Amino acid sequence: MSPTDVIDQPGIAPAGLAQAESWGEWLDRHSRTFFIAPAVTLILIFAIFPTFYSIIFALSRVRFTGNGLQFRFVWFQNFAKQFLGNEQVHFLGKLGSMSVVGTIFFVAVTAAVLWWLYRSLRITNWVGMLGRLISAAMAIFIAYVVAASLLSGNSIGTLLTTLFYVFVGCALQFVIGTGLAFLCSQPISGKNFFRVIFFIPLMVTPLGVGYR
Repeated sequence: MSPTDVIDQPGIAPAGLAQAESWGEWLDRHSRTFFIAPAVTLILIFAIFPTFYSIIFALSRVRFTGNGLQFRFVWFQNFAKQFLGNEQVHFLGKLGSMSVVGTIFFVAVTAAVLWWLYRSLRITNWVGMLGRLISAAMAIFIAYVVAASLLSGNSIGTLLTTLFYVFVGCALQFVIGTGLAFLCSQPISGKNFFRVIFFIPLMVTPLGVGYR
């Protein structure tokens, strides 16, 4: 069989031509992977790896030694101390008997969450329902902590303090940022100057890291 006959037959090509076509097709097929690979690599380095490292810290007792850090796996003992042990008052606050206001608040939040779950049964699948169950459990737990500590006249812990700064701080930042962005989009004099002023704080941290 001659080379001409090989080329004329469908599905059969010379070895050199097939190799050249397959190499080009392979590059074309994986071009999107090559373009997003740097971004994915940075995400793996700066986001996912610290997350796993934090999980290792959470499940271990860490000691600082002359040779560095020494890890001893204790599994969920750290969490047991935070929720049930001697660190509970520091983390959750002092959970005493609920007052009338705390009881009303806890019952109202629980009823609202259960009604939300009941309504969600008709409009979502089991995957979405699983996420709603987790969110509902967290909401009821936080409502219980608020009702048994803050609304009952007891001291609060670091959990509620952190949630306060997260929700209140993020809400204020969102409102202020949206308001400034709206003002800078209006036809007012000097808006380009204020755009630069508002953008300067975003560059302070990268510049400081770069100079270090």
